[in-house]
Amino acid sequence: MRYRARLSSAVPKVTPEELRKRVAERIREAAKRKGITLADLASRAEVSEAGLYLALSGKSGPSIDFVAKVAMALDVDPSALVKPQRKPRSPAT
Repeated sequence: MRYRARLSSAVPKVTPEELRKRVAERIREAAKRKGITLADLASRAEVSEAGLYLALSGKSGPSIDFVAKVAMALDVDPSALVKPQRKPRSPAT
């Protein structure tokens, strides 16, 4: 019996360009929050500075390994660099 994954219509669709932009923004935000320069981040993640800058510019789609290394260097879960941000809950009235 073959298993077929069903995608819910509630799952937001995202283009590769949007995903690259999201990952780049999250990397920049996390590095800024932790006070880590991009050069230091590249060193800590053991990725080239050129590769990091390409990923942050959106000109290159980062690999899963790249995202994992950068997440580890930032001490965040890799999914935090990919998932859409939650919308803040509005206070109950």
